[in-house]
Amino acid sequence: MADPSKANPTTFASKFYFLEATVMRRSTIDLKKDSPISDARIEEIVKYAMLHTPSPFHAQSGRLVILRHRDHEKIRDMAYELASKTNPPALFHSRISPSLKSYKASHGMVRRFSAVYHILIRRY
Repeated sequence: MADPSKANPTTFASKFYFLEATVMRRSTIDLKKDSPISDARIEEIVKYAMLHTPSPFHAQSGRLVILRHRDHEKIRDMAYELASKTNPPALFHSRISPSLKSYKASHGMVRRFSAVYHILIRRY
């Protein structure tokens, strides 16, 4: 197989590598509470990304929530409790619980919400 880094982005070959990569990808969950990046810098990066992320009709209607420390742990505990009550026990214990525990072990989380729906409701 040819080196994908040398493929022209507009060729069929590069499209093939992308498609192959989407099939071959694997998630690796190795999250830790400690972050080499300060909370202030994380917030700066997230705000910058939000300002420069394209949005439909350039509405910039998305909203971000950054959860760290106790807030992050509380929402992860809520997710764990809900998932434990709404999934078959075998599935929960074998697949879902380990992932949720790993996510809780992370430094925090960022969630993006789109507010376009609410803008359209108010407009019409």
